[in-house]
Amino acid sequence: MRWSQQAALSVVIVTVLSQGIARAEKKGPWTGWMMTNDPLVQWRTRKIDWGSMSPDCDLQFRIDGEGAANFHWYVTYVPGGGGSDPTGHRDNPANGATRDKEINAYIIGCRQVSTARVDRVTRRGGAGGADARRPIRDGAQTPGGPPKGGGSSSSTVKPSPAVIVFPGPFRGPSLGQVRMDSRSLQWVRSDSSRLAQRLLDWRPVGEWARGNAPVIQQADWDVLGKLLYRVDKPTLRSLAAEASQHAAEYPDTSMLGRLWTAMAAFYEHQSTR
Repeated sequence: MRWSQQAALSVVIVTVLSQGIARAEKKGPWTGWMMTNDPLVQWRTRKIDWGSMSPDCDLQFRIDGEGAANFHWYVTYVPGGGGSDPTGHRDNPANGATRDKEINAYIIGCRQVSTARVDRVTRRGGAGGADARRPIRDGAQTPGGPPKGGGSSSSTVKPSPAVIVFPGPFRGPSLGQVRMDSRSLQWVRSDSSRLAQRLLDWRPVGEWARGNAPVIQQADWDVLGKLLYRVDKPTLRSLAAEASQHAAEYPDTSMLGRLWTAMAAFYEHQSTR
């Protein structure tokens, strides 16, 4: 009889604790889908609160387009508990991601995921066909590209226009008739202030100042890369995180959402040069 009573008491205790944890769990809303340093791969995150315990973070990656892709992701985050290190780091491989099949990750002790980037991206299927994207890492392309240390190869694989090749130029999207609202103008002013007013020399900013809606093309991204070439990396990484947050304020399909997503990818790309 005594054993039955103890077993019953244990069941009650476990049930009460489980119900208490379930009540304490509070999942925040997902951010909008944000671009990584590679326009093919998008990410989003949300915070999970546990009452008096440290919060955690959910993280998802997906492909923006047809087919599937493999890649390796890296994130920085604000730790949820105490400690001297103000920034946490996580990375993992991801295989078979598609637009409808997200790659999920869970970070324990996380208040906010700050940045996300990817490398070793290989696309399978879709418009580019099998293995349409070959990864580049540490300055050397996988077999089929130019050999490490320069030189030429008759079988060089040319990257898709949507690919960001490190440490090459930023392959930015073409954006047509970008008309600013008051929020985005304020964010541009803030960015320019943090960049020693360098953005004032960028053609689209001058067009917005005159009330126009410029078309932004690859030549504009190339110029912006030259203007911000000597900006310190911590500032660029901070601006990348903020630009991703700005992008989340707009619908995925809006032109301003696409602009800030591209700006986030641009700042992140510049921070790796």
